[in-house]
Amino acid sequence: MKRLVSLCCLLMLTAVAAGAEEIFIPTGTTIEGETMFGTYAAEPANNPNNPNPFLAVRASRNPVGVGGNEIPLKDCVFFGDVVSDLTLNRAFFKASRIKCSNAKEPNGSAIRGFAVDRRDNKLGIRGALVAASSSPKFVEVPPGEKVYLVIVDGVSITMK
Repeated sequence: MKRLVSLCCLLMLTAVAAGAEEIFIPTGTTIEGETMFGTYAAEPANNPNNPNPFLAVRASRNPVGVGGNEIPLKDCVFFGDVVSDLTLNRAFFKASRIKCSNAKEPNGSAIRGFAVDRRDNKLGIRGALVAASSSPKFVEVPPGEKVYLVIVDGVSITMK
C-alpha cells in the first residue's frame, strides 16, 4: 500500500513538472512597456535618505524572440530602482526583478535591464524637472510613460 501511495505521488509530481513551460528571455530582447505609476527621482548624491526610488514597468506586448517566436511576457511587471540626472531631465530605470502572474517563482526572478524612452530612443525616461525652493530637486516621471526595456542579462522563467 505504501508503495502504491508513493508511486501515485511520484506520478503526480512528474505530471505537474511536465506541464510547466520554461521560457528564456535572451540578452538584447527589447520589450515595449509603460510605467505603472509615477515617481520623483533624485540624483543619488542629492538624496542620501532615499537614493534609489522604486519604479515598475508593465510589458504591454509580447516581445519577438529569436526565430520570430513571441515570448509570452505581456502584463509581466519589471521592478527596479530609478535615479536621475538633473542636467538631462532624465530618470534612469534599472530593472532588477521580473514578476509574471503565471510564473512559478512567487517572488519573481532576477533580471537586469534598462529603460529607453520611446519618444526619442535615448537611454533613460524623459521627465520634468521639479525645481522646488527646497533641496533636493527631482525629475518627475508621470504614470503611463511609454518605454522600451532592453534586457542586458538573459533569464529563464518557469511558467505554470
